[in-house]
Amino acid sequence: MTCAVNLVPVAYRLSRARARRRRAWTFVCAATGVLVLLGAAVTQTARTLVVQLRGRVAGLEQQRLDVQRQIVALAAQRTTQLAELERVAAARRPQPWPRRFVALTETLPDGVFLTEIEIRPAAGGVPTPNLRTAVPPATDTERLVQQVRVLGYARGHDDLLQFVNALREQPGWRHVELARSRIEPWQGADIVAFELAGHAAEDEP
Repeated sequence: MTCAVNLVPVAYRLSRARARRRRAWTFVCAATGVLVLLGAAVTQTARTLVVQLRGRVAGLEQQRLDVQRQIVALAAQRTTQLAELERVAAARRPQPWPRRFVALTETLPDGVFLTEIEIRPAAGGVPTPNLRTAVPPATDTERLVQQVRVLGYARGHDDLLQFVNALREQPGWRHVELARSRIEPWQGADIVAFELAGHAAEDEP
């Protein structure tokens, strides 16, 4: 039987145990401090990143508003330019009606006089060709068609028919038809009140 005797003094052993505990606590405290400092650094970094991201978001939002304002301004400028182009195009568009009125008065029979000529855009675009007018179909450049309404009086149906035929032969006129006619008394005689309906190409002399 072997006996072992620990000859190390008890005080020394207790001192070593206390030293080990101190080292352990020191390590734990140091690790805790490092973790606390690391957490504080991460929190500060996160706050800094959040502030930076908010600044970038605000900057991007301001850029978006600036771009949106520029788009609105460009759209308004485009609308203004289109309106200006339309005015210029309207000013440069041929104006055939003064020549047509002169030609109309020159071909007007003696027994016919006019009281009203009404011109407005045709609602249906280019009308269906009339075989009696012997006019070729409208081309793509003749799609600006106007509806014409002519009111007047004639001494008789022969004068009215002569006027209708003369009007159909005028350049630019399309599909001239007698819309209505009636006999009315005038200064002891009967005259024919009539209304003609037709179409005219706006861009044709």
